[in-house]
Parts: sequence; C-alpha cells; structure tokens
Amino acid sequence: MHGGVAVEREKNEKKEPTGRKCLTCGNDMEFNPVTDGYFCTVCGRVDKPTVNGYEEDDYLSTGRIIAETTEETDKKCSGCGGVMNYDPHTKSLLCPFCGNAENLNLVSRGYKASENSFEKEKRRASRNWGFKTKTVVCDFCGGKTIYDYLKLSEKCPYCGSNQVTQVKSVETIAPGGVCPFLIEEYKAQKSFKAWIKKRWLCPREAKLNTKLKGMTGIYLPFWTFDTATASPFTATVTKSNKNENNPKSYYFGSSIIEILFGLGLFASENTVTVSGIHRQFFNDILIPASENHDSSILKRLEPYDTDNSLPYSPEFLSGFPAEQYSLGLDEAWETAQQSCTGKLSKSIKIRVNNENYTHSARNVKFKTAFYDVTFKYLLLPVWISSYVYKGEIYQFMVNGCTGKTAGKFPVSKIRLAAAVSLTVTLAALIAYFFLR
Repeated sequence: MHGGVAVEREKNEKKEPTGRKCLTCGNDMEFNPVTDGYFCTVCGRVDKPTVNGYEEDDYLSTGRIIAETTEETDKKCSGCGGVMNYDPHTKSLLCPFCGNAENLNLVSRGYKASENSFEKEKRRASRNWGFKTKTVVCDFCGGKTIYDYLKLSEKCPYCGSNQVTQVKSVETIAPGGVCPFLIEEYKAQKSFKAWIKKRWLCPREAKLNTKLKGMTGIYLPFWTFDTATASPFTATVTKSNKNENNPKSYYFGSSIIEILFGLGLFASENTVTVSGIHRQFFNDILIPASENHDSSILKRLEPYDTDNSLPYSPEFLSGFPAEQYSLGLDEAWETAQQSCTGKLSKSIKIRVNNENYTHSARNVKFKTAFYDVTFKYLLLPVWISSYVYKGEIYQFMVNGCTGKTAGKFPVSKIRLAAAVSLTVTLAALIAYFFLR
C-alpha cells in the first residue's frame, strides 16, 4: 500500500505545477491523489476538497484569495480616483464622492475562513496583513491599534483621546478570517437607544437626555477553537429501584415482592460508583484576544456567526481600524480548555443522572484529553461609544453584525430599592404559603 502511494507521488512530481498557491506561505501546492486534496511541501498545509471542487474554483486555485502586499489599503475609485471605504449595507467598497461601488469577490462567492491545525500552524501562521501597517498606542488608556501605515491617526478608538503615539510594531499573526460589518453607524445608534430604554433600573432622565460621544467602528481580535474531547470519568450516585424501569419485575411468575418493588411501592436505595468515557466535540469556542475591553460586555455581544466568517482581505478594513491582539494563541487555548472543562462537568453530570435514573450524581471526577484541535484568528466588528451622566462615563458596545447591544448604565437608587423590596415581599409570600 505504501509503495503504491510512493509511486503516485513520484508521478505527480513529474507533472506540471498545479497552479494552486499555499494560503499560509505562498508556495506552490501539490495534488495528493490519496486524499483528493492539495498539500504544501514547505509548511505542511493541507487543503481538503470543497463542495464545488478545485478545478471549478479558479479564484482559490490561483491563490489570489490573499491580497498582495501593498503600501496602503485605500482602494482608489475607478470613476473619480477617490478613496473607497467598506460599506456594511451593500457589503462592497463604496466611493463617498461619486457613489461608485465595487463588489468584493470574497463576499459574492461565499468563501469561508479556513480552520488551522493548532500544532502545525501556531508556529508558522501568516504574518502578512496585506498592507504595510503601523501600531499606534494611546498615551491615555494604553490601547493598541493597527492602522494602514499611510493613515493619520487623529484619536484613540477606545477612549477618544487624541494623545496617540506611533510605536515600533511587533511581528504578529495576521488574521485568518473576518466577519465584516453589517450594521451601519446610524443603525448601531438605534440599537443603543432601544437597549437603554429597556433598562428598567436606569433613571428616566438618563434615557431621555443621553448624548453619545460619537461611535467608532473597529475590528476586535478573537481566537476560535474546535476540539474533540475524551473524558474518562467516575461519579457517585444513589440508585433507587423506584426510578428504574426493570421489565423483568413484571414477568409472569415473579414473586409478589418483586412486583411490588417493580411498581415502586417499596423503594430500596444503594450508593454506587459509576464510570465511563464521555466524548464531546466543541465548535468555535470564542475567546476575546483583547485585554483593553470589559470581557463581560464582549461576552454579552455574542453570538457571532463565526462558522460563516470570510477569509481575511485588507479591503474589509477600509475605513475601519483593527486592534492588535494582546492575548496570544497559547494563552487563549488555555482559556478555551478551562471553558470546555466547565461545560464538560455539567454534561457528564447530566449524562450520569440520565443513565442512572437519578438526580443525585456527585463527586464527579474526570480528566480530559483534547485532540484534533484547530483554530482561527478572526477580526469581529464592534461599534464602541460612551455617554456621560452626572459626570460619570458609561461605555457600551454594539455587535457590528447583529446590532446586539451591551454595556454599562446608571442605576436609580429609588428603582433599585423598589426592586429589592418587591423581591423580598414575593419571597416572603412564597415561604408563607409553602411552609405554613
């Protein structure tokens, strides 16, 4: 079998180049007849077959999916020569001067960001952003942002300060995918107004007189992980024959005592230790790669449709800055494992209870092996803003894809006291009727 594969590879080595470029290192890829896919002999990247097939997909096969390195992201309008920006409404590049629009092939052709092997690619992931970048740090809040090298940075997108300084850029992994903006600024403002009106504890005056300090659209960095898991476990349960449907208790010829036990008229209990192996797959565990923002706010902005994220292209950043990640790949993976462990604990406990017809599972112990781990480095769109109420600044964010809003708001002491009083009263009434 191995000899046959070697012969096939020798035949392929003598063939003309396939014309397909590696999306990681840019070298020519070879066709593997065994997997019916392509592989790179330089960095080891493997591209599996797609639904449409490689031959039909000329855009992928020529490797043009990764934009060539240019001196600027600013796409010039073919009509008037003005700078075009990405428009969330039309999902295309739009000229603000003459209205000319240019479609993005990545959007119209339905491409998706690919998964990367964690072990193979974390050491050699692409550093090419598709344009010459510069890193700008805010002297006031410390936030780091990546801009086009030729763009002038007037203010910090996080706190609004104009005290920004260009610093020496550190080589970072370039994004592998992006969820483009789908919500324009005015829609984000509407989403915020609808959100603040539903905050019952927020003072009425704050809702009516909220004045935004302007909204900034920015791409924030996230890691996503896919992983398969296997968890050998043990647990202690208290089993009762009353909770078990044991058919043999109803067989003809059973004793009266067995029948009574089977019907649950007499219940017997015993504590036992159970064990097994729990297998579970996790898809797109989302880990924020920014330490400049409130993680609780970012969590409430979810979900993002990361399954349908597009391959990264610098055109999506036209008119929008992108934040540099501050949480590395290895640190993010540790956080993802902790998230999986918490979910596995609940899943295993539910499984043990279901399999043993009980609700008493306890002392659940398990050790998890993670394998077939893949990751994506994505840029996700967020509208960031803040407002002032009685001298205090309250920040909020809007999901740039769905319009979902989360943030901080002032709390009325009168309404809070009323809510606490109502809760205590209801608890007292429930206790009175159930315990009397």
